[in-house]
Amino acid sequence: MIETITALLSKVFDKLPVADWLGGKRRARQDHDRSKFRELEERILPEAVIEAFLDEAANEGMSRARAVQVDGYLEWIRRTGNGFLIRKLQNARRDFDKELRDLREYLMVHVFAVSGQDEFLEFRPDQRHHRPGSDERNYYDARVAELDGKVAACSTAYRAFRQMVKFVLFV
Repeated sequence: MIETITALLSKVFDKLPVADWLGGKRRARQDHDRSKFRELEERILPEAVIEAFLDEAANEGMSRARAVQVDGYLEWIRRTGNGFLIRKLQNARRDFDKELRDLREYLMVHVFAVSGQDEFLEFRPDQRHHRPGSDERNYYDARVAELDGKVAACSTAYRAFRQMVKFVLFV
């Protein structure tokens, strides 16, 4: 009985002009978001780059070039027209952007170039080699714990964003 009613309502709804309009709008949003995701993945911040950035941050260092790519993405996403139109994607991307921005800002304060190595940045190189138990080493260990939490949060938000993209745009 319910299946019959559903089938009848579907036939009636399909004949209404508003159904074509709504369906067209939905397809247009999906096409826009699919295009923006491809641009993001192919030109702005490929998955391999973000994964390498997170790995390097977790290992307490990073290449300057990768940090510049992440900064480029954070700038790109702020521009009008580069956002997603589907609300689920907007929310997932916004969560990822927040975590990535938090991580990047934290790293900007705590990573430094070591003399002679301008292309590679190290996490608090001035405190890394102090003896365990010293105040400097305790401070360093606390900062590493903060860094680990920020990397984990960013990684989780990125995986959630990628899963949402797959679910909304490609399934």
